[in-house]
Amino acid sequence: MEKASEGKKMTEQEKELLYKTNEELGEEELKRISGLVALVKRGAELLCLLPEAREELEKDPDAFLGRYGLAGIDPDDLKLMFYPERGEELKKKLTSPDFMDLISEAVYRYEQFVGNKLYLRNQMREVECVPLNKQMRIWRNRQIERCKGALGGVNESFIHDVMNFELSRGCSVGCEFCGVGAEKLQKVFFHTEENAVLFREVLKAAREILGDAAGRGTLYLASEALDNPDYELFEADFYEEFGVIPQITTAVPLRKPERTHALLKELYSKKGFIHRFSLRSLKEARAVLAEFTPEELLKVELIPQYEEAPAFVPFTVSGHELEKRLMDGEEIPEQAGSICCVDGFVVNMAEKSIRMITPCYADAEYPDGVAGPEKVFFENADEFREKLLFFIENYMVNEIPGDVPLEFYDYFECRQIQGKRALVSKHGQYTVFLDKMKEKGMQETIALLCQGKYNKREIVTQVMGQTGERPEKIFWFLNQLWKLGVIRDPVLFPQKNEIGE
Repeated sequence: MEKASEGKKMTEQEKELLYKTNEELGEEELKRISGLVALVKRGAELLCLLPEAREELEKDPDAFLGRYGLAGIDPDDLKLMFYPERGEELKKKLTSPDFMDLISEAVYRYEQFVGNKLYLRNQMREVECVPLNKQMRIWRNRQIERCKGALGGVNESFIHDVMNFELSRGCSVGCEFCGVGAEKLQKVFFHTEENAVLFREVLKAAREILGDAAGRGTLYLASEALDNPDYELFEADFYEEFGVIPQITTAVPLRKPERTHALLKELYSKKGFIHRFSLRSLKEARAVLAEFTPEELLKVELIPQYEEAPAFVPFTVSGHELEKRLMDGEEIPEQAGSICCVDGFVVNMAEKSIRMITPCYADAEYPDGVAGPEKVFFENADEFREKLLFFIENYMVNEIPGDVPLEFYDYFECRQIQGKRALVSKHGQYTVFLDKMKEKGMQETIALLCQGKYNKREIVTQVMGQTGERPEKIFWFLNQLWKLGVIRDPVLFPQKNEIGE
């Protein structure tokens, strides 16, 4: 078995620490490990954000470490973890029975840190964001299934939280990559005595209906959180109700650096989630790295939105950018999709509105990558509660509607894959194999759904006539396809002729 160099080998003491819990490690040791991970993460940020960083690391590793304050980190560890061409090597070492002799403590602790973030994301989706209300819970599960076909692999990164709040109407920044079509800043919800009372009452009402899941969203959506000068006061109210610091994504971390420093300090002193900084230029990236220490940014994801960044990924084209391209006569680009991970509600406190939303593939009809009925307005907490329940009861429909033609979503194609019949999504190749459905009446039901002409009872009647199968079995099968999210939901996605067009 290949052995790592002496510089990358764990000491016996470091090996022993791997088996200790946080409580057993103690505060001093946890601080040391946290600082180690922060330095590795800073190395990753340099290589991901700065176009010259890799060349500098290759040319003079020691000078690189010294320039960026990474003393104590092995330069080969950075190459092993963050050079794409060494990905397979890293994977083999991490999964080897002798991994402790093949990687350093720095590599192990950073991989552990990333694994914990992914675990938390999955816990958010599968546990923390599950609403108390049963009708909404069933509806949300179906939307998660639907998004596998509608959005492809990006759906794996969505937590599908159920409630977000906006503390202003619109956004002052105007990022070209904004995927939710944020308007220009029009109104701010200040923390006056009256507004504070309303906000707290709305939070309580939301929690009564949705449970703790109502507090796993954010205090922004199609808005910039830091546009509100009283954000911290609302955050304190939110923490008082739910016991967590809400996640922030901001495009202006340097607008008032002292404010951002304070927000990060609070994030580390209380229970909270990962924050994100959207970096709009290489100049801004350099400034953020200079302004904030590695330790401050340990729970912050830096997202490069400029092409010079080695880790730049073309952003999802939706919102204003998609509308602009369509107006210019362009076709819908490959990067279209959705950046919205909400299956539930967005509450705008500035205009006192509620909108029910769910992610979808961005197109001319849904340019923001969001679907849902029109927003409604409220004046007080009682109205808020009443209208929230109205949305749940009337729009989160969990039974297949009986009076409209049923069909598969139009992004599915019926194909033969290695001789097997399957539904394959155009968005990410999500596949539902239909040949597995071999019980009597199933293939006939599928054929009628492919035609898209018949409602639920008409399908059942025809399949009964063709196969002699009992009606309850056919209804059951339709319900299974409905739960899989492959049958178009006419409440959320009405056909044009269903809405008078």
